[in-house]
Amino acid sequence: MGVPRAILLFFLYFLIFSCGLSIARFTREPYGRLVAVGVVVTWAVQVFINVGMTVQLMPVTGLPLPFMSYGGSSLLSSFIALGSSSTSAADASPSSPTRISSDPLSLRERVRVR
Repeated sequence: MGVPRAILLFFLYFLIFSCGLSIARFTREPYGRLVAVGVVVTWAVQVFINVGMTVQLMPVTGLPLPFMSYGGSSLLSSFIALGSSSTSAADASPSSPTRISSDPLSLRERVRVR
């Protein structure tokens, strides 16, 4: 019973990380991009350290597993970080990402060389 649940948990973390990186990829503001990448990297490091502690490859520390470990302040800060990265998602529009055409005329219109 433990292995399927662990695989499900890793899949859910992968889903959260990939959604956060897609938010960072499609957001227009540099600050929102930095917030989304920062949140994803913070959670990924916490998961990596926690898994390393569980399989006894790293020393045991008091680092909580995001959204899973017991503790009000960790859960609250995880949801605050999720909310701040989701406000960056409001600015993102994955249906129309910025694409540069290979047509030289449209490229000249977009980039003015002086």
